[in-house]
Amino acid sequence: MRWYGVERVTLGWCAAFVVLAVGLGGAVPFVPFPMFVFKLPERPTVIPLFKADGVPSSEEGFERFSGVAPSAVDLAHRGYECSAEHMMHELEEWLRWHQAAPGEPDGPVVVEVGLRILEIGPDGRVTTTERIDARGRAWPAAR
Repeated sequence: MRWYGVERVTLGWCAAFVVLAVGLGGAVPFVPFPMFVFKLPERPTVIPLFKADGVPSSEEGFERFSGVAPSAVDLAHRGYECSAEHMMHELEEWLRWHQAAPGEPDGPVVVEVGLRILEIGPDGRVTTTERIDARGRAWPAAR
């Protein structure tokens, strides 16, 4: 039989799945595979850091960078794990394509590029350290 264009059997199975999943504490009952289990990192891990006037920001809000080159982005991040390398490449490319023209005056915003280093301590708390690799100036992006 149909109910608003949906088979009642389908609705019954969906309801049974939801009841089973909620009953098991939110676990998905048919996915007990190791590939879905993510272990905590054993070493510090990093994500890219971009600051504008000392405040974490998105690089996309700025253009015409001076004093901070694409090479300032630490793509190698030796000694650190990273699952956000795509973000580092995006930051590098943004800096590459939005450099100030030669002789153009420096922008009013101080920008910093570096790494945010995350580490899980023995007590399970995450500690964050910021490492600034380069400072420069930029202009707010024209919207």
